[in-house]
Amino acid sequence: MGYSYYDTPDGEDCFQKMWYTTKYATLAALGISAYDIALVSHPQGYLQALGRINYWVAPFATMGAVFSATTCVATNLRKKDDPLNYFIGGCAAGSIMGAKYKSLGVGLGMCATLGIAGWLKRFGIDNGFVWFPVKEDRQDTFLNYYKHDWSKNIVPDPGKDQ
Repeated sequence: MGYSYYDTPDGEDCFQKMWYTTKYATLAALGISAYDIALVSHPQGYLQALGRINYWVAPFATMGAVFSATTCVATNLRKKDDPLNYFIGGCAAGSIMGAKYKSLGVGLGMCATLGIAGWLKRFGIDNGFVWFPVKEDRQDTFLNYYKHDWSKNIVPDPGKDQ
């Protein structure tokens, strides 16, 4: 399937991890910029639309790369593989938003928010806790309606009765 962030221990394959987080941060930013263009800013022309895309993609992609790089450096400098490295990486990534908006308050708030989120993610990994569990083969949701055989108990099979 390709590379996953947790294929290797922290502190190793730093550039692959930076690519991984940058890729997914960019995809998230493209979704946010599409929302912004369609429903909020309504740019006139291609150049303005590209400007709005860059307004979101540049900081998000940078945040993804900074998180991975900082986590890798913190792991190698501290010689420990623990949740504090993710807190440091999240805090560094959050400071990018503070720089984007030129606001110390935004930077500190995002530092705390992403730092705590990173710490919780790593804490969950270390302790086998899944924050957002995924149930397999659920047939009672709207998105999985096609997997259910709705005729099973409603109409008897004509071949069995004859």
